[in-house]
Amino acid sequence: MLAAAFAPGSAWAATRVSAAAVDRVVACRAIRSAQARLHCFDLATAALARHVDHTPVSSQQARTALSPRATFGLTPAAILAREVAAGARPKPIANISERVTGLHVEADGRMVYDLANGQVWRELQADGDAPPLSVGDQVQISRGWLGSYWLQAPSGRGCKVERIH
Repeated sequence: MLAAAFAPGSAWAATRVSAAAVDRVVACRAIRSAQARLHCFDLATAALARHVDHTPVSSQQARTALSPRATFGLTPAAILAREVAAGARPKPIANISERVTGLHVEADGRMVYDLANGQVWRELQADGDAPPLSVGDQVQISRGWLGSYWLQAPSGRGCKVERIH
């Protein structure tokens, strides 16, 4: 399936590669030893990089790959991968790291975090589990399961948050 997705002539791949190069990467998964498997992946991906055809897909190919008929039944992750490959959407990031510029508590007891990039995040539950933070601390906000986000303080403690601005 992976080979078919990136095979020459694939309508949605931003770059096209040979099926044999992809098959070499997939074959590495069967190796039990972590060190040998990593070595296999290193060699296979180096070969894969040599086989990449950087000829961009045409806008017609991208439109066809992203049409409702072509994406019907695909998971949201698969559709996102097609959109990223076609250049229709930027690649999502896993986390951000920012400095806290303001802290305050809402009437219901939930903490609100103002960040240096202008974003404002709020603790999901006022359960007294918010990490101790001060203005100037660097926090990391990461994507979680099912669209959730996790704020982690320098101490390692964290809480679920939602972006409000």
